[in-house]
Parts: sequence; structure tokens; C-alpha cells
Amino acid sequence: MQSMIHFPPPHRAIENAEDWNDGWEKVLRLPQLAPARAPYFVYGSMLHNIRMDAEDAVQDMMFHLDEMKSLTLSAQRVLSIQAVQHLANDDFERRWLEASPAERRKHLMLAFVKSCGNSDGLNSARTSCGVELRLTRLRLLGRAFIDLLQSAIMLDGTMTSTEPKRIANLDWDRFEAKRKADAHATNEEKLALAQVVLLRTRLICAHPHRQSLYGLELMLIEGQVLTYTLDSFHGNEIKDLVVLKDSRELQKRRASKTPEEKEIYKRMYGLKLANEIMSEEDAGKKERLSHRQLTCSRTGCPARVAELNTKGTPAIKFLRCSQCWVKLKRQVSYCSRECQKEDWSLRHKAICGKAMDFEMASSASSSLSAILKSSNVAPSDILANQIELCTSTPCADYFILSPEKFDFEGISFAHTPSFSVAFRKCRDHAFETRDPTSLARMAHFLCWSSLVPGSERVGVTPRVIVVQLAMEFQTSPEGLNLGILGMQKLQKADPWKRPPLLHGTPPDDWEEACAPEWKTVVINLIEK
Repeated sequence: MQSMIHFPPPHRAIENAEDWNDGWEKVLRLPQLAPARAPYFVYGSMLHNIRMDAEDAVQDMMFHLDEMKSLTLSAQRVLSIQAVQHLANDDFERRWLEASPAERRKHLMLAFVKSCGNSDGLNSARTSCGVELRLTRLRLLGRAFIDLLQSAIMLDGTMTSTEPKRIANLDWDRFEAKRKADAHATNEEKLALAQVVLLRTRLICAHPHRQSLYGLELMLIEGQVLTYTLDSFHGNEIKDLVVLKDSRELQKRRASKTPEEKEIYKRMYGLKLANEIMSEEDAGKKERLSHRQLTCSRTGCPARVAELNTKGTPAIKFLRCSQCWVKLKRQVSYCSRECQKEDWSLRHKAICGKAMDFEMASSASSSLSAILKSSNVAPSDILANQIELCTSTPCADYFILSPEKFDFEGISFAHTPSFSVAFRKCRDHAFETRDPTSLARMAHFLCWSSLVPGSERVGVTPRVIVVQLAMEFQTSPEGLNLGILGMQKLQKADPWKRPPLLHGTPPDDWEEACAPEWKTVVINLIEK
């Protein structure tokens, strides 16, 4: 079983990256992790751990399964667009292949450390990526990284999928197909398979982490090893991974070794050395757990991740569902009573206080699934990505791809809440109906706001906004230009010079919020 192999612990990646990776290279050469045998070993280890866990820990995994699938899928869409941008416009492939093995190794090692250094799950997931994520292979064979990056790109027609894209691997594909074909698989076996496949996908190309926007903290979906490597190669800042917080009882159990693990360590290393190793690893695990953060369970909540105060504890006190806690010790947290009430009717009522089986855990609809059900017209691939970005990172109102930065710029109107409310109402109506008037109002407001003094963003111009929205909503830029110019005429005719999207805003609120120069902004859509 997994516990018979001593994995280099996550904290060693931060303390001594070279020693940590050398340890992993030795582990990945073990016969249990040969390519054809690795899926059986990794799955068996996960199944063993699930069976050893208490029921509340299993229910916690069930509860978060669909959410992590949705976030992983969003991350893959973002990675796909960024990868295409780099490969098509940035000459990345040539530059990567011409880089020295030492240069490539520097960026890859940083990506490995940032991916695994704060997460036990992603650290152990290296056992499932022994072919794809071998540092020696990726640094010496520049083509291997390019091929891996291209294999992670979601192609036309798959961007609207409701399942994360698998990274092709013959041994893993055969194993997964075989396990899924088992009509008698138990809930524990189904959960174990879903977890190992998801962890493998997340480590290679998708995991959420936190980023700051206008002083607010939000969950932004990024790729993992692939995107971290791209970011490092292009000199972009790499944020530390944020891991969600377990209940206090789960934290206590997971912060120390089980009696079975202690016995195995003693057999492997002898009593004295085993105690030293276990003490070091337990201290490292407690340190990682101390940085985990609570999240609000309502999808779309702006306080999705709790900000921490100076003592490292959440700045706001979270509520939790009493029925789930009393009956199952399942932690379902909310930042406010309002979020708890809203989530009740949308999602939580069906599972409150009930033990979840695998089918229940897999049936919750992602934000994209909800849009698909409420609309008669399937969204374009890039609109599907926009929908997932907006619903997964609720502190931003829209995302525009900057052609100069090869990255998404989060647009937020949170500084004026009434603006944000009006924009989101129009945006969501456009998402669901593709209504051209709503699209024109939204596009005009984005173009207008991009020109307001003090709000400029690198590479985000009215022309960029028009081209992106035209692609997302499958209309012509020329037609959208006409709609925006029509909205500009309506703004000019308004006595208070309000953008049409804000015509419902009381004049007094508008006058209080806007600066005089906002009223004279002119959108020039003529391409020079």
C-alpha cells in the first residue's frame, strides 16, 4: 500500500527543493510505480486511505468533489486560451526549445515546488504523473514539455464539456476504463477513482489559487505545473497555492500519523530515526494546515475565501450548517446568514444532513451546466470559458484577455456596488439569452469604463473588448460597433450622461459616484 513507501513530504520542497526532488526521482523508479503498474498502486493507496478514514472525512471528500471538478474544468479552459496565445503570438515554442536544459530546469523546478509545497494531495499526486512530470525528461527534452502543453489544450467543441479533459496516457486510460466498467463498484471505489484521476489532472494542468484584485481576495483558476512553468519562463509573478480548510476535528487527525503509519515507519527506519522523521513531518503538516483558509459554500459569493487577520485566523466569523455538522461532522461554512439562505434553495436543501453517495456527489451542476440548461442556444467555446471564470471568481465582473500580457484582466466594479449589481444583471441576461441589446449595453459599459481616467489596464482597449465579445457571442465586430455607438448616443442624450446600463440608477447616486470627466468620455471604435 501507499504507506509502505515514504514520500518526500511537501515542506521539504520549500526547505530544500533539490533534496526533495531527488527523493521523488528515487521513489518514481520503484517497481510499484512503473508506468503499467502505477495506476493500480495509486488507486489502491487512495482506496486504502478512504477506507481507513472516518465517515466525516469521506463525506467531506464527497461534498467537495463536484466543486473541484468544476474548478478544474475552468482552469483547463483558461490554460487552453493562454497556451494558444503563447504558442501562436509569443513564439514560445521556439524560445523554449532553444533554451538550455539548465534554463528549462529552473522554471520547471519552481513550478514543481509551488505546486506541491503546500498540498499533501498534490505532492502525493506525483506518483500518478511519473511519465509526464519527470524533471530530467522535461528539462533535457524540450519537445516533451511542448507536447504536454499541447495535449492539455481543450480543442473546439470540448470547451463546453462538463468533465475535465484527461491528459492522455495509455496505461491510465485503460485502467480508468476498466474500473468504470465495473457495475458492482462501491461508493468508496468510485470515489477513490475520481479522486486519483482528478488529482493527477490538477497537478499537471489545473488548480485554483488566490489572487488579489482591488484589495479583495478571490479565487482565480490557474493551471498548475504547466501554467506555473509558463509564468516563470515569461517572468510573471507566481502566487502561493491556497488550500481550503478542514474542520478542526479533521485537521487534528490529519496533522499526525495513524498507529498503522507509525508502526510502518518503525519497521522501515528503526525506532529512533522513525521518531525523528515523524516529528519533522508532523510539524510540517501542522504548519501547512495552519495556512488553510475557510470558504463560503455559496457559489458566487464575493467572500469565497476568507481574508485572514494578523493572527492568521479568518477576519470574519463563518457560520456553519448545524444539521450537517451534528449529524455528519461535515463542515459547510457560510460568511453570512444571507449566503446560507440563498444556498439553501439553490443547492443545499437536497443534501442537508444527509450522507452523500457518489452519484449525489457527482450530480451537482456546474455554473456552465446551469447556463446550458437555461438557454436554448449553446454558448461558444470562449463564452463557456467566460461564464466559468465569472462564476468561479465572483469578485470580478468580467475578464478581458490582454494581448500584451497574454493573460486575463479581471474587471471589477466593486468600488461602486450599484454599478456592479447593474452590470451583472445585464451580463447574466446576455449569457442566458444572447440578447443583442443586453450585449450592446454590456459592451458599451466595458468600453466606457476602460477609458475612465484611472482605470486603464495594459492592453485592454475598446477595440480589444469589441473583438473578444464579438467572438464570445458569435456576432460581427462591425455589428457590435454599431450597437455600442447607439448606446453612446443614448448616454449623450441622458440628462445626467449615464451609460444606458445605468439608466436605472437614481440620478443622485450617479452624481455622487461619478467624477465630472466620466461624463465626457468618448469611445472611438475606428481602428487606426
